[in-house]
Amino acid sequence: MAKIKVLDSLIANMIAAGEVVERPSSAVKEFIENSIDAHATRISIEIADGGKTFIKVTDNGDGMEPEDAKNAFLRHATSKIRTKDDLSYIATMGFRGEALASIAAVSKIDLITKREEDISGFHLILEAGKIVLEEEIGAPKGTTITVTDLFYNTPARMKFLKKDATEAAVIRETVEKLILSKPFISFRLLKDGREQLFSAGDGNQLNNIATIYSKEVASNLNEVHYESNGIQIIGFVGNENILRPNRKQQTFFVNDRCVRNKIFYAAVDEAAKEKATVGKYPFVLLNIGVDYDKVDVNVHPTKAEVKFTDERSIYGSICQAVSEAYQVKELVVSAREDYEDRTFSSPQFENKAFSFQIPEKMENEIHRQKESVIFKEENSAPNTLHLTEVSEPFLEADTTEFKAFKPKIREDHRDFVQKVTEHGEEKNEFKIDYRIVGQIFDTYIVIEKEKKMMLLDQHAAHERLNYDKIVENLKNSQTMSSLLLVPYTARLTPAEYECALENLDFFKQCGFDIEDFGNNCILVRAVPFDYERENIQDILIELCDMLDSYKKEPIASKQERALYTIACKKSIKANKKLSILEMEKLVNDVFVLQEKNTCPHGRPLFVTFDQYFIEKQFKRV
Repeated sequence: MAKIKVLDSLIANMIAAGEVVERPSSAVKEFIENSIDAHATRISIEIADGGKTFIKVTDNGDGMEPEDAKNAFLRHATSKIRTKDDLSYIATMGFRGEALASIAAVSKIDLITKREEDISGFHLILEAGKIVLEEEIGAPKGTTITVTDLFYNTPARMKFLKKDATEAAVIRETVEKLILSKPFISFRLLKDGREQLFSAGDGNQLNNIATIYSKEVASNLNEVHYESNGIQIIGFVGNENILRPNRKQQTFFVNDRCVRNKIFYAAVDEAAKEKATVGKYPFVLLNIGVDYDKVDVNVHPTKAEVKFTDERSIYGSICQAVSEAYQVKELVVSAREDYEDRTFSSPQFENKAFSFQIPEKMENEIHRQKESVIFKEENSAPNTLHLTEVSEPFLEADTTEFKAFKPKIREDHRDFVQKVTEHGEEKNEFKIDYRIVGQIFDTYIVIEKEKKMMLLDQHAAHERLNYDKIVENLKNSQTMSSLLLVPYTARLTPAEYECALENLDFFKQCGFDIEDFGNNCILVRAVPFDYERENIQDILIELCDMLDSYKKEPIASKQERALYTIACKKSIKANKKLSILEMEKLVNDVFVLQEKNTCPHGRPLFVTFDQYFIEKQFKRV
């Protein structure tokens, strides 16, 4: 057995760097959090080559005296922990005391810092964790830390880094989260010399949301303001106009720290289940305030996850907070035109209540409209249906649409029968004798055929038809693209944006004509088939998610998955009421499929019950 020896500090720090500093964004996050703890009100971040070769963070915070500046790069050196009891009451951002030492071990660092009371600043240069220069220098109040050649002496770690654009996108996302958690601090991010982000630091969260996401998102939000049993929750939830097919617009903070916990997502899903459709998620930005001794932020090396002493209370509070926000959305909508006036009343978390000034006249009108709606419902005749939204297919439907009927064989169906006959096959092979009974749960079509009851999943069936059509077009070298009369601008997250730009050829093969429009936006000139404009962004997001999740798969496999997604997005959704003509067309087309009884994902199109099974349930046999 080999003799055990104690590792020297440099090797120990390099090993720690692999745990604490996963990529350039980890260093950026650590530097910014230290600036926040130093009471900075302005923080500037500059990066080059995705942060691999250059990171510079400048703040106007408290600065450090020379001895503290040198000690900051020692492992387990910190100004934030004095006793073991402090570990149960972490109120600052950075606290582990090993991140700076780990970063210094795998890079070259240049530090300039100055306190307000000092005559001159202090300049420190380190390489691989060793001090190579220390001197006095003229400098403004605050700290500037520059990192060059990150992981230059750990090539094994370097090879796991992604492309420059990908690493830059992750850094941008990190800064975005910090902007949203600290609305009273001004942030500025520059990438390769060009400004990418700027926040004024005036406390206006809606302006920050508009900058990071879009004005559309900022104008479709409901305020969350909840406080009970020592738990305070503030922020916003989006309405049904800005649902997304993933959770990338769901952000949670605990005491201003951006973190993850599965109970957050579960609580929002429960509260928003009446608002969000299947596979869609609402915009969420929540800051959860709890006593520091009731939350453990030291359960993850990068402090990305937290644990609570009472998770049930947190779950219940989030459910209640989001539910209440949806219940009072009328007030938010009425006040939205003047949302620039909403500000935090204090930079301290416990006082971060949003202030609204709703004119008394507007408030009275809201109550009058509510009372009017209630009065109309109470005095309506029995069985009166109050419609709030009517989609086009139902405008043409008549009062007989729910009666059972035998469909006529459509002209295109007759043509198909004739072609089969010409090839010598049995006459009228596809002339199906069936009866559509109706639609249940706005999802399944009930069919009576040959003494059987069949339930057809309308989404799975339409997805199969669309997929087969796409494949047939590709086999025949027919174009999949449909040119948009007016190009569509899709706003993506930084990671999605970079993914789209890196896969332009892939999107072209899938029928998209897209190009860079700048500022995380993609200009779409053509789409597969004739997609509705409101679906274009969703399908781009899903394809980017697929490319990220299956990036190691062969291109052919990714293309097949893309065709599944394209077919799915074009298909009739569950929970959609169909007219009798729509049901007839869908059922006719599906019966022509014959042997294809599943959707592209493998789910069955039909569930069949024969007459014997049904009669057995009623004890007739």
